[in-house]
Amino acid sequence: MMLRLLFLLILPLSTAPLPGQAQDILSDRMTMPLADLERAVKNDHPYGYIILAVRKFQAGDKEEAVRWFYVGQLRWRFHIAANPDLPPDGDPALLASMLDGFGRPINEWVGGDVDGWIAFMQAALDWDEANHNGFTAKEDHPTEYRRVRNGLVELITSIRERREEIPGERERNGLENRVPTGSSR
Repeated sequence: MMLRLLFLLILPLSTAPLPGQAQDILSDRMTMPLADLERAVKNDHPYGYIILAVRKFQAGDKEEAVRWFYVGQLRWRFHIAANPDLPPDGDPALLASMLDGFGRPINEWVGGDVDGWIAFMQAALDWDEANHNGFTAKEDHPTEYRRVRNGLVELITSIRERREEIPGERERNGLENRVPTGSSR
């Protein structure tokens, strides 16, 4: 119920109708069993990855949620880069709304373990590279694909360089710093 409410609050921020396939994904993916959703997203609009991430996060599978969240960002940013004529109030605005609304709690949680954060972003890069993108073909847009991936690599580098500063910044902002769980990423 909370997820549906958040979608209803965020979606109006985009003045254009949802991209055709995204409308279907919203209604179908909200109640689909998570295992089925995980299989389906490879060929969906990247919106589906964000839905998967949010549902996994709400179900308490936060580590998987983070990986899917970054995979979704990669694929959605790549889709936008590969299609520069998309209306700015469509996919680009919806991505920004989704990242602001759903990304904040995910990023606040993952930032509590800096090494884990880096590992999850790297896992998203690895998964994306190893898996077919059934929505926007990587082979058709190699320059855009590399540019978007390089953006996440640069973020990883920046976080590595600020590894010692981040916990203090989080503490000053009232955010939790977690002891790494030691789980495999």
